[in-house]
Amino acid sequence: MKNLLVNRYQIQELIGKGTFGSVYGAIDLKSKKQVAIKVENVSISPSSIEKEIIVLKKLEGQEGFPKLYSYGIYNDHNYIVLEKLGKNISQIFKDFSYCLSISEVAYLGCQMIRRIATLHAHEIIHRDVKPSQFLIKGKTLYMVDFGSCKSFIYAGSFHIPMTEDVGFIGTLMFASRNAHAKIQLSRRDDLESMCYSLAYLLRGNLPWMDSDSSNNTESKISLRKAMLSDPSIFEGFPTEFSQILAYVKGLNFYYCPDYGFIYNSFKQIIDKFGKSSIRILKKPKKNYRTKSLNPHKHSENQKNHKKYTKPNIDTTKIIDTCICPTVESDTLPEFKNRKTIENNCKIYKSETLHDKGKKYTITEEN
Repeated sequence: MKNLLVNRYQIQELIGKGTFGSVYGAIDLKSKKQVAIKVENVSISPSSIEKEIIVLKKLEGQEGFPKLYSYGIYNDHNYIVLEKLGKNISQIFKDFSYCLSISEVAYLGCQMIRRIATLHAHEIIHRDVKPSQFLIKGKTLYMVDFGSCKSFIYAGSFHIPMTEDVGFIGTLMFASRNAHAKIQLSRRDDLESMCYSLAYLLRGNLPWMDSDSSNNTESKISLRKAMLSDPSIFEGFPTEFSQILAYVKGLNFYYCPDYGFIYNSFKQIIDKFGKSSIRILKKPKKNYRTKSLNPHKHSENQKNHKKYTKPNIDTTKIIDTCICPTVESDTLPEFKNRKTIENNCKIYKSETLHDKGKKYTITEEN
């Protein structure tokens, strides 16, 4: 792929490679900008790049989502050109020898919930939330990789139904219990995966993952995950983490989560453990020695840290954009807008993303 779009982009490096495609770092020879180019074979169906284009066009101008520069088809490959970002959270976690402070993880939680709330406000669920799906550029956390996304609103009016036997979607380590049960995913499942991501960053592991990878089958992980209580997952850490997880697990399939409650809970943790500077937004000054993590001996060293800057978020504004109530209702499934609906309101399936009711078509760049 080194000759990809040779007249416009100069490929520099392979950033990542997955089952269905690859991501390259490149220079836009026209604008001289550093960009990321994701490619996949046109024979792949459904196209994850097609979903990426639709989602990023919907999210244009929103904080914490990469800019979409161009897209098209080149030599039997779909491609998409994006703003180049920094390392993902998994890579940064490794740089710090798998040891982040409680304040740092809570700070990441504040930013993650903002990104997820914005995505949900645009009627989209991610369905594969995990640390590697969040990248840092400057002091901003970006959410990426929308190939598994799905609209949870059909025809601009109705919530998708809660169906079963939909197949497993997500990543075994961070997937929600509903994903393992093959139940249709909704907003609550993105948040449950977020909680598991934060638990991993606090602990350095997750209790359902066995050191012998051959034991980490879908069925075994599902069973272990179901047997663990919320407090045990966050044992040794602030109770706010387990309270958030318990709240998320208790959400109805159709309910709009209270993003403000979750954000404020993370902020309470930051206030409790110190408003220090956040190391993860900076390059490590030295190589940290790798060590096994013990949640009961978690370090909270705040020396030489500057004052923490409060993230700017209007939680009321986010909540006002939600399309469903957060409390019990006799009229489930909930209607998109805030009008009264009849009890016999119908719901429909929606297996693909749509842009203003039309399927999006990838076109070749001029």
